[in-house]
Amino acid sequence: MQRTRRRTLRALGATALGASIAGCPSRDDAPTDDPSDEENDDSPTDEGDERSDGVAVRNVAVRPEVVTLNTPDSYGVYGGRSNQYVIVEVAVDSPDEHPPGSFAVEADGTYDATTDIGDGGGFLADFDTAYGNRGSEESGWLAFSLPKPLESETATLTWEGASHEFGGAALERLRRPPASFDVRFEAPGAVSPGETVTATVTVKNTGDIDGTFVGALNQVGPRIDYAPEAAIVLDVPSGESASWEFEHDLEFRYEDREDPRMRLHLLWNDENVTREVDIESE
Repeated sequence: MQRTRRRTLRALGATALGASIAGCPSRDDAPTDDPSDEENDDSPTDEGDERSDGVAVRNVAVRPEVVTLNTPDSYGVYGGRSNQYVIVEVAVDSPDEHPPGSFAVEADGTYDATTDIGDGGGFLADFDTAYGNRGSEESGWLAFSLPKPLESETATLTWEGASHEFGGAALERLRRPPASFDVRFEAPGAVSPGETVTATVTVKNTGDIDGTFVGALNQVGPRIDYAPEAAIVLDVPSGESASWEFEHDLEFRYEDREDPRMRLHLLWNDENVTREVDIESE
């Protein structure tokens, strides 16, 4: 199989919490990238391996939104300014005794676990497979949708016979009001075969609250019908900016393509911005 492209994801400034990639190629172009080579520095808000009643809580992360599939071949961003997600990664000795529906978060109310977000079928970018899914029966993530900001002074993961109280870092994020961002998305208007398409997302936190930006990147063309390329997660302090780069090497000529263009679709909140890159012939 010929190698037809190379993708590089980089985060610049502030803190990159995560950058995950996926691809859904057309029949004549299968991806050859190794996701382990990509940047994926997911900083947890709470972590440990506390085992109680056969359940280990391995990681607790707080996200204002999450990224998963919204169609079989594209990413969407799920959430809103009035709610947020706690993603808890667990490992369970006896899954039959602790099904996903037996977990809840107790705070200013009771919030049940879900493994059904978007059309991901139990997949979340940055977190992989949900607990209880086929192939992940004994470990995986559970998601909980909580109000934003959380008014409660405490939040606790509960299941039959035991519980795990969230730490201070997770609570600090849960209690933050929603942040406001100014987003720029830049890409070249045209490139030639042999060159690299570099697209840059620049996020400025325009509010007085530290926040986390969550976005998703999808790609169309020149040899991809439609593909979910990346989840973008940037921690941006108040008044500061952070940038994230996507690079795609154009290693071949595309005269055989009826429409030799690349379209990059950036999604965040309710926004959707597209940049088109013409592939020039030599």
